[in-house]
Amino acid sequence: MYERLAALDCRSSDLERAITLARTLLEGVCKWILHEADVDWVKADDLPAFYKETAKELNLTPDNHTEKYSSRY
Repeated sequence: MYERLAALDCRSSDLERAITLARTLLEGVCKWILHEADVDWVKADDLPAFYKETAKELNLTPDNHTEKYSSRY
């Protein structure tokens, strides 16, 4: 992971590579969180699917918070 973070230093000289590396890093973090939470994921899943499942697992989805905040207004 550290080499991926270091590789992000290329962002000014190779934007496409930096975006790919950032996306790969985010995907890896999502996979790690899901693994630690014992959530099965499909190898064919893409970043949006990993993020959605990770947000749900971490209780970060709007559906989990809408009722609590809407009752204030």
